[in-house]
Amino acid sequence: MSVVVIGDRAVGKTSMVVALASDRDGAVKIIEPDPEMLLQDYPEFETGKMALTQGPQERPLVMSVERRGGKRKIEVQWIDTPGEAWQSREWQEKNADSWQGISQKVSKSQGVILLLPPHRGLVRSSSSDLQSSLAWGNRVTWWLNFLKQNCNEYQHILICLNKADIFCNIEKEGKKWEYTPSSSFLYKHSEEVYRRYFNSVNQGIQNFNNKRFGNTVKFFLTTIKNRTLLELPWIYLAPHIDNLNKCGWEE
Repeated sequence: MSVVVIGDRAVGKTSMVVALASDRDGAVKIIEPDPEMLLQDYPEFETGKMALTQGPQERPLVMSVERRGGKRKIEVQWIDTPGEAWQSREWQEKNADSWQGISQKVSKSQGVILLLPPHRGLVRSSSSDLQSSLAWGNRVTWWLNFLKQNCNEYQHILICLNKADIFCNIEKEGKKWEYTPSSSFLYKHSEEVYRRYFNSVNQGIQNFNNKRFGNTVKFFLTTIKNRTLLELPWIYLAPHIDNLNKCGWEE
């Protein structure tokens, strides 16, 4: 079993994992492979640029996640994909075997982290790098249809509105959501992110959740520029994937 990080081109999939490797003082740490060796594969990240995925790649990771009760060590199969795999029908047709393999790995994973970019309505910008609110909503619908076809009700699906640093005060949000060891904390975060940022696609998400018998999609704000926000999805996932990934308590 594995955690799969998926999302469109240049949304920050690789950067999320590389950022976790760059800081050994957080609640979520990559302990295998050696973080220094992992960072060497992405020299552009050290210069402030996004870490780029060159092609589908898969590598095992071991993470240490600190949460209520101690530190939980989890084994993760990090499956990363280029954004073109999700956005280009031409890529999917030319790489049919890879596309089928990616879809199968998503279907067999226990945790799915979907990174979404912000839209122009959130940043009040006409930047051509961002989608309009309407195009963004249509893209969310596409993703929900993909997840509906490839994920079952037992999988944990997390939708992260990434690059939060360009549309909100991440220092304020980080302080507000510093992890509190209570059973409701992460659910409160999810509900607030859903209410604040996903109202325009509310009906589609409700329809999707209605078929999942209680294991509903969870929502997070994420950015590589705030460690607290970056770690929250992994803190949520840790207790849900440990049984199948041979995790244990780290004394």
